[in-house]
Amino acid sequence: MDLRWAATVCIAWLGCTGPSNDLGDAQLNAVIDEMRPTLQVCYQAALDRESYDGEVKMQATLHVRATGEVSQVELGEGGLPGMRPCLEQAIMKWRFPAAGDETRASLPLIFQPEKP
Repeated sequence: MDLRWAATVCIAWLGCTGPSNDLGDAQLNAVIDEMRPTLQVCYQAALDRESYDGEVKMQATLHVRATGEVSQVELGEGGLPGMRPCLEQAIMKWRFPAAGDETRASLPLIFQPEKP
């Protein structure tokens, strides 16, 4: 099986830090679960350029305004060539529910090829 065409992305949620009026885990998880396919596109595009059959791990920190817009994305080390800009652009388009305060969330990203 060609692993470049069969890949999945797993997201493990670690929670968020910030004042008590920020977004809760359930609100964050709902959006992250819905938007997971936008990250899959980035992973698949990277696999299309460079075949890789191992697990890819990256750490993302999201800064979400009180309006629900993502104001900043910080990506840690890792990823395949071309993934970082794509992931940043995808996450910047995510929209969360409005909250009383800004939210900062730590999000580990784990990309795995689908097993045949």
